[in-house]
Amino acid sequence: MNKDIARKLIAIVASEKKNLSQYSKQDFVTTLSFKRSLMDPESVEKFVDKSAESGLIMSKEGSLSPNFSTSGIVVPLDFSVDM
Repeated sequence: MNKDIARKLIAIVASEKKNLSQYSKQDFVTTLSFKRSLMDPESVEKFVDKSAESGLIMSKEGSLSPNFSTSGIVVPLDFSVDM
């Protein structure tokens, strides 16, 4: 998994849910699959699991939160994912 792309995907979810610091797996699926059409729902679930394994996302009591600051990440308008 490319960590730069993973950070951008996590930043996209964080920007959609501005007032939250913790997210559910469903927040990732809704944002990345349905709102942005970047990945299919099954790929998003695999992405979240791999991100947690690699330490990009922390999982605590069913809530997910980034393990880095998402405020400085720039995601281009034409950003796409090939997974």
